[in-house]
Amino acid sequence: MQNPVNDLMNEIYSTKTKDEIPWNVETPPQILIEAVEKGIVKPSKCVDLGCGLGNYSIYLATQGFNVTGIDLSQNAIELARINAESKKVQCTFICKDLINDVTGIANDYEFVFEWEVMHHIFKYQREAYLNNVASILKKGAKYIAVHFSINDAAFGGKGSLRKTNIGTELYFSGIDEMKELYTKHFKILLLEERVIEAKRGDHTVIYGIMEKI
Repeated sequence: MQNPVNDLMNEIYSTKTKDEIPWNVETPPQILIEAVEKGIVKPSKCVDLGCGLGNYSIYLATQGFNVTGIDLSQNAIELARINAESKKVQCTFICKDLINDVTGIANDYEFVFEWEVMHHIFKYQREAYLNNVASILKKGAKYIAVHFSINDAAFGGKGSLRKTNIGTELYFSGIDEMKELYTKHFKILLLEERVIEAKRGDHTVIYGIMEKI
């Protein structure tokens, strides 16, 4: 089944500048830096889901991780490869829609990082997505995820479904909803709301650290 987001994401990556893409930030988020520096995750075989232009894949590779970045946009993947090559950093980048297909993706990853991806996935798609995420991870693998909370004030500040000014439709979640989804495959080590600094203002997010069971 074709994911309706695919064409829109390809259009965004082909028509917007790096600065115009709201989630494109070159500096890695503090949450990821802390996870690496505090040893919550250690250098290992890891996957950066929704890698976009590869900024966080590149950071992880410089910290000793063996990184595969995955994105559903072929345009994003091509730009990510150029980005990594320009910085002389070794990463692998794969175009794949994890809602539908994990064919050809290894199943032995020890860490998965997912930054602001889940709110691009509609409610009816999330169980399939998390089934696929779990299928590429080893038992005990760490899963760090950050996505918009229903309590975030962005894009009207009300309701689960909200439209953005670049045409994307986002699904904002509650903690109880995500706990029910995550616990089918993961032991939850931390699941809380946080306010994070974003490119165009702060966001209230759900921040989770999980471990595959």
